[in-house]
Amino acid sequence: MQRLADYFLVVGYDHDEERGGRSCGKIIQRFPDKDWPDCLFNPRIIHFCQPQGWILTPKYELPTFFISILTDLDGLRHYCACLTFHQTLLPATNNTLLNKNNTCSDEADDTAFLIPRTQMYAPKCLVLTSKLDCFEAFRNCLGIVYTMYVEPSSDIRIETIVGNILANVNVPPAGGHTLRFSIGADDRQIIQPPASPSVPCTGLSVYNLFKELGIDHVVTIFCAALSDIKLLFFSRSYWKLTEACKAVESLLYPLKYCYTFIPVLPFDLIEVLDAPTPFIIGVHSDQKLQALSNFDGLWIDLDGASVHLTENVKLASMPEKPYNRILSSLFQILKPDIHAADLAFPLNGRMSLKLDSGSQMVADYPKYKEESNKDKQIRAIFVRFFSELFAGYRSCLLITRINPRPVISFHKASFLGHHRLVKDEFMLRVLDSMSFHKFIEERGPPFRVCDIFDEVYASIYDQLKRENDQITNNNNSTAVFEQIKELANLLLLNETASPQQTYTQKVPQPSQSAFMRDSLSEFPHLDKEQVNIAIKEGLKKQQNSRPYSARVSQPCIVKLGTPIHVLNGRSDISQSARRLEVLKQCVGFIFNDKIAEAKKTSGAVFYSIKSHEDARIALCNELASYKKQNKPRLNNQQFEMIANLLNCALEATSSIDEHGIAYMMLTLATTFHRKLSEEATQFIYTDIQRHPVWANMQFWEMAFYSDVQLQIRNLYLSHEDSNQTNNEGSTVNDSLSTSSSDTIT
Repeated sequence: MQRLADYFLVVGYDHDEERGGRSCGKIIQRFPDKDWPDCLFNPRIIHFCQPQGWILTPKYELPTFFISILTDLDGLRHYCACLTFHQTLLPATNNTLLNKNNTCSDEADDTAFLIPRTQMYAPKCLVLTSKLDCFEAFRNCLGIVYTMYVEPSSDIRIETIVGNILANVNVPPAGGHTLRFSIGADDRQIIQPPASPSVPCTGLSVYNLFKELGIDHVVTIFCAALSDIKLLFFSRSYWKLTEACKAVESLLYPLKYCYTFIPVLPFDLIEVLDAPTPFIIGVHSDQKLQALSNFDGLWIDLDGASVHLTENVKLASMPEKPYNRILSSLFQILKPDIHAADLAFPLNGRMSLKLDSGSQMVADYPKYKEESNKDKQIRAIFVRFFSELFAGYRSCLLITRINPRPVISFHKASFLGHHRLVKDEFMLRVLDSMSFHKFIEERGPPFRVCDIFDEVYASIYDQLKRENDQITNNNNSTAVFEQIKELANLLLLNETASPQQTYTQKVPQPSQSAFMRDSLSEFPHLDKEQVNIAIKEGLKKQQNSRPYSARVSQPCIVKLGTPIHVLNGRSDISQSARRLEVLKQCVGFIFNDKIAEAKKTSGAVFYSIKSHEDARIALCNELASYKKQNKPRLNNQQFEMIANLLNCALEATSSIDEHGIAYMMLTLATTFHRKLSEEATQFIYTDIQRHPVWANMQFWEMAFYSDVQLQIRNLYLSHEDSNQTNNEGSTVNDSLSTSSSDTIT
């Protein structure tokens, strides 16, 4: 269990540093005053309390609340919840400020006329810092502290409330039961830990983002985030900035955003936008001109519902089939009436219209009206999208166990080749991103804790096939929405363990009369001893409490899913038997030294090799069979013919070797040779060196790990199993794209 909050701060306007109505913040009080051993205090937190700077205002403003997110050197996030209110400056302070303005530099004199010689208000912040993202609890706790300040109670002290927040509320880990607590202000609050630590909780943030920007704009932002393009959000609301950035990040699940993530960027740190690496950053709209001066990427105006891409940045489009499927599902969820808008006979509230034959003209749309359900339905669509996009990824994993920690390699070339996306810029960007590398590192092991994505991934092929058959035969898409509904329910249960059970929270708030005041008294200086006593009592109470038990998910064997060679409907070699038979005869003529016969069929063989990858694979397999027959030495004509065949196969193969042709040639090229003289021997690799695949370092990396894996198999498997494995490996279409169950030792 973790503390709800690590530190409580009272941050105020620094009058000693005031210049022309502007200053910086200073920490007036901090509790506890000593750092926690497991969480050191970050003094730069004051920059995030007032992102636009500490400015005096001539009129009273209502209290505001927002949350900033900071990331430390270890990559851990810290949440800074700020409740800001404005206090009336005392007359003495006001006069001091005016005198200072009159005696400051010329630059300050030029701006002094902007400050009216009237009553001024200075901002003050109540701040909670935490490693947990309990946004609602932070708002409630700081709201209670503010309520006790503007409407004091004789039997409730602010010191006790602060001490209880810091030491008396420990939040259960993911999978834990609902926590019901009070901080001593006659309040009742609740915190529901997520069921899975890897699945994000969004509330209504995703739905609100789509409602504000629209489907097309959000999908564009989503593509940019996947492509490692810089994202810059603008709004006049700090809360909307944080909510939008968190929503975009949650849409990337099961990927994790690994770059700079600052939903609310302070104005004095605006130079962060010049970083060359990708980021997701939010900036107040008042700083738009400064922020866009050197920006290159995608910037979003949340208040104006517009998305803009700078001229020097190109946004790659996602593959057509997943793109069309995701758009169709989003329109069905968010705008279900658009499909029936052109009907000659309106449905008059009926969501389905069936003909006498039983065929359905209009799909049965889910009747979800609650915004929370729509939020989870949208997220379910994106989970399905990633399951389809990464389909078969486990078949491209090579797990080598030499050290206690296995080395997990992902065969990108094989994955792109099977999906027919070798030249797709979007997929190349996604697979090269840090987020995908982190995805492989965390989800590559075959034995681990599984979550919602793993379940969807394991059945996505059968699900898509069933949906396509239903659309083809019955012209309806109810199967699509049935799974979306199931996934939405799972995502909802992840955030709310018992959605049917409701618990009424009680959170004291200021009365209406408190907001009618145009001035507030000075925030009281909290008694340090009283706060420390409350913290010690809370810690002692937590130590004496019984150990907390949470529902911990047990590791299990990860389901392989459908093998990748099945997903794309790749035809078997036997379907082109005649073409491959000619190739086999040609190779046989060469090794039998019937060069004249081989040349008669060489034209058809070269054309087949250039046009079909199955012919290139069959060529390598056929040559491997002659290698086993111990026929490595060739005469000059045989050598030239074999070299021409191999060069033709390599010319038709891309530089990433998506079908494993070059890898299979490695042993062949160092086996077949000819004698130039009694002292000189020429191997065939000397004639196939000009191809770009040999300069690809990723190819050599995968070739190395594959050879290591083969040696480990030969070492640990029995002689019969080893021979059987090697024989199977010589006849598969892609020797580097075997399933993960075959590549784990």
